[in-house]
Amino acid sequence: MPSQQNWYNKLGAFITTWAGFLTSFGVIITAALGTWHVVVRPRDLAVYIRKQDVNFPGAINDRFGRVYNYMLDSCRNLSLDSDAHATFVYLQNTNNFWVITLHNQTDNSVKDIAIKVSGVTALGSAAVTGDYLNDSETTAFTREVHFDSASKIVYLTKIEALHPRANLKFYLWGKMEDLALWSNVSVTYEGGDARAGEEYTTTGFKAFLCEYLYEILGLLAAVFAFFYWRATKRTSDSAIPTNSTNVSP
Repeated sequence: MPSQQNWYNKLGAFITTWAGFLTSFGVIITAALGTWHVVVRPRDLAVYIRKQDVNFPGAINDRFGRVYNYMLDSCRNLSLDSDAHATFVYLQNTNNFWVITLHNQTDNSVKDIAIKVSGVTALGSAAVTGDYLNDSETTAFTREVHFDSASKIVYLTKIEALHPRANLKFYLWGKMEDLALWSNVSVTYEGGDARAGEEYTTTGFKAFLCEYLYEILGLLAAVFAFFYWRATKRTSDSAIPTNSTNVSP
């Protein structure tokens, strides 16, 4: 029984010593998780949009224009005429190259994704690639890209599912305005709307903090716990009464 009572005393002393620290730590973690979940937590689907100008040399357009005019005057092959016309229009109207990347940020599949791009004056070509798409699936997705020239909208609405942590890229060549999510690019899925993804480039000390953030936080927590333990130990030691013996003359 004395050993059991001694164990209870030690447990009580431990709880008394660390109760304030553990309570404060729990409150901070709970508040941080709540804030992250409500404010910071990202949407399931992130969208990254990049632009690259396509500038063909003027000599190419001029030389192909002469070839095209010659074929119109002398060629009797309608199929060849059609191919030449399509190539000429492509060279004339393709001055932008856009890549719209969808990134699934969850551990579950994102289903029923629909992409719409408005303000497209001319669409030269389009393509779709993905992390888990083979050649036949890539071709099938690309065929599902449609362009409504009257409303100037390009849309792809048959993406059944995007695998966890996977990317899907939507390529557009043509003539269009600067693209921005929810300005002229709409991306929706089952259960919500996509959000604009954010990318950062850091160097030096900031890069070091980003790389070892969790390790630094763990080290700071351990150092704080050590000094807290030392402070409470000194307080408890100073509170212990000392026995004094009065010696009468």
